[in-house]
Formats: sequence, structure tokens, C-alpha cells
Amino acid sequence: MDMFIWKSVVVGLAERIVGITRRLKNNEKSDAINEVLIYGGDTDEWRRQVGLNNLFCILYIIDHAGRTIDISMPSLESDSLTKCLIEVKNRNNIEVRLIVHNVTDLCNLHSLADNGIRVKVIKSAVKLEHEFIIIDGAYSDAVAILGSLDFEVSRVNCCKGTTILSSDCTLISALQLEFNRVWLSHDDENINNFDDSEEGS
Repeated sequence: MDMFIWKSVVVGLAERIVGITRRLKNNEKSDAINEVLIYGGDTDEWRRQVGLNNLFCILYIIDHAGRTIDISMPSLESDSLTKCLIEVKNRNNIEVRLIVHNVTDLCNLHSLADNGIRVKVIKSAVKLEHEFIIIDGAYSDAVAILGSLDFEVSRVNCCKGTTILSSDCTLISALQLEFNRVWLSHDDENINNFDDSEEGS
């Protein structure tokens, strides 16, 4: 499969996912989203291009969030993901919450906080290995993204691996419960000093 065909497949997949979520918003009958983005390839250039296409698919889905984004990641080093979150937050006026594990480089985190994104750094002895994004989690058109996420245009995932895209309500509910459990933990630091004492789980 050449690069043009692969790009067409990824763009088509992203458009299909956004179309399905729009139909769900309008209460139209629709199929659930259960897609897998696969990484790797035979050559370095092929692996890089596949990783780049998958990254664009993930950013495209995030860019179409309508109400909320909840993110849990070990760290956030991706400038591409940071910029995408800030742009969608400002353009769509949505609530964005980010959980990361105890990190040393707070540059991207402060940039997010300065733009109204709620950021928590979990400071626990057990390293947080969660890596998922929940888009519009409390709504019927919710989508979850799990797997390789902390990459950017200049540093794409060239390894073998997968990212899962799903609208399965059981999966999204389980991820939302886990996100809320970690979000409400007391072993944390709020980068932008918000008060979460009245939030429910």
C-alpha cells in the first residue's frame, strides 16, 4: 500500500469517526466506533509516515471535541498535542482536564494552565501509566482514545504498537470512573490552583 492510499485511509477513518459522532449528537442511528490505528512498517520512512498519519488522525478527533476532554498520561511532552488542546479549548469553549504523573518539565503544563485547562500532577510512589483521552465522556457521542498518544510531528511513533479509538459506552464509563478516581485523589498538585472539592466522581 503506498503512502497516498494510506493517507486516504487515515483521513477517511477520521472523517468517519467525526461523522458518526455528529449523527449521535443528532440522535440518528449509527454504528459504534471501534477502530485500531496500527504502527510500524518495513522501512524507516514507512514507519515514520504511518506514525505521522496516525498522529494526525488523533489530533483531528481531539479537534472536534464539543464539550469536554479528559486526558490521563504519564507525561505530556508533545507540543503538537499541547497546541491542539489549547486551540480546541479556546475555539469551542470546552472543559479540558489533564492528569500527568510527577514530571520535571512543566513548560507544556503551565502553557495549558495559562489557557484555562485544568492540570493535575499526581505525586505518588506508584507511577501512573494510564494513557487515554475521553472526549465528551458524559454524552452519547463520547469517544475514547487509548494507547500511543504523547507524540508530535517531529517525534512520531515509529515503533510497533496500536492506538484504539472506541465509542463503546462500557469502556468509556470504566475509563471515566478511573479518570475521576485519580482526579479526586489527594496525592496531587494543581498546576493552576483550581478548587475541585465539590466535584463528584
